[in-house]
This record gives sequence, C-alpha cells and structure tokens, in this order.
Amino acid sequence: MCFATPGLPQGLRLDQDGFVAAYQAVPHEAVFRTLDRDPERIDNLKRFLNSMMADTTIDTVYKASYILATAMHEGRCAGDAWQMTWSPVSETRGGSTASYWNSVVVRNLAKVPLDKDGAPIEPLKDAHGASRLGRRHASAVSDADLPHYHPATKLISRTFNGRGYVQLTWLENYLTIGETIGMGNQLACNPDLVLEHDTAFRIAADGMRLGCFMGNRHHVEGQGRIGGHKLDDYGKDYVRARAIVNGGGDAAEDIARYATIFERLIQDNRLV
Repeated sequence: MCFATPGLPQGLRLDQDGFVAAYQAVPHEAVFRTLDRDPERIDNLKRFLNSMMADTTIDTVYKASYILATAMHEGRCAGDAWQMTWSPVSETRGGSTASYWNSVVVRNLAKVPLDKDGAPIEPLKDAHGASRLGRRHASAVSDADLPHYHPATKLISRTFNGRGYVQLTWLENYLTIGETIGMGNQLACNPDLVLEHDTAFRIAADGMRLGCFMGNRHHVEGQGRIGGHKLDDYGKDYVRARAIVNGGGDAAEDIARYATIFERLIQDNRLV
C-alpha cells in the first residue's frame, strides 16, 4: 500500500520486512546495500525502526526520513570501510586535532567538578572548616590545580569526542542532552553510555525534535538546552535541515538524498 500524505496520525507503522528488502534493493547507493545478509545488522536496523515506531512525536514521514538519513550519515563505521551497521558508533580520531579529544575533569554547568556518580564534589576544608578555595570560586580553578582543592581520588576525567547516532561532542552537550533525556549528569560521567542504542536513539530523536544541537539554544531547567534548529523548522527541506545537527552544512546534499530515498521506502511500506 502506498500513502501520498506525509502525516503519521498514529505514529510510524511499517512492514519491517518489506522496508528492509526495499532498503537493500536501493540502486546506485552502496551504503544502502551494506547490510548484505548480515542478520545482526538487519536486526539493528529493525531495532532502530522499532524505536521510531514507539516514538509518537515522530508524526510526519519527513521527520522519520530525516532522522534515518542523519543516523545513516553520522553512524557509518570507519573501521568497517564506512559500512552502515545501524549501531551507535564512536568517532575515530585519525588525524583530528579537535580539542574535544583532550581529557578534561568532568564539571557541571556551574563548573563544579563531579564525582563518578554525578554528584558535585565539595571543596577541601582547612582546620577551621573554611573552604581552601577561599575567595576563589571553583570555576576559577584550572584542571591542573583541582587536586589541591578537591580530593584527587574523587576527580574524574573523560574525553568528549563524537559518539552515538548523531556524534555528540563536547562536555557541555553531554551535560545538557543528559538533562533533556532524563539522565542528569550520567552521560558526562560515563560518556560511553551514548553508545547504548536506547540512549543514543533518545539523544538523536529528542535532540532533533527540540533543537538541542545547533542554533540559538537556551537552557531550561530540567529540559537542557533547547530551541535551536529543529525538525519542525524544515519539513521536507532536507538540504537546509542539515542545520539541525551541523551548522557547517557538511554533506547536506548527500543526507538529503538519503532522506528522499527513506521517504519513498516509508511511504511504500506504511501499514496505516
């Protein structure tokens, strides 16, 4: 059954086997054929589709298509000849000199260091119970000096390179998207949680819906940084929609082409 309308009033409902078969048969797009007959990769794609079908905020074919296209571009595995595994992946460094590869002490948005459980670490006290920070606020203390002011055994350092379905980078983004999806400081303290499917999917879907990645975002307590470029701003304008995740517009035409293909696959395999 083929649907002409883009609305998904009951959310996305797909014939998954039909979708996968059509996905593998896409001509002239090698990345669509990298599932081969690998049952694990096919299961991974179906897992992604199941998560999309469970998310009733994905209420148009355009949104579903662009989420899939973004995951396809951002989630290819460099260690596997840029094949698509439909699992969250970690960025490979290669020759990158981006500073987010540098390990940093994990701090919250107020710049107070956190322990491995995500709780703020209290400054060391002197014999009179006064903070050894004195008049200096924790935000003024460099990572190198922190062990002099805090129990060094509690301090944790992490690297915030790209991970997940949208290649989340930078400590602040791990902090705020953790707040958005209800995980608080957990992602900042344990960034490899972003490599778990459920967490990575929520980051991608909620982040693209609420505008958490790029644009004029503002922090709302309990919601993270929201209000930037989001799916509702672009509809079927798949080229300009690249601004949702990457302001540089890299690969915008390629991703738009993927989204157009996904739109057709979804429409051809919709159940309602």
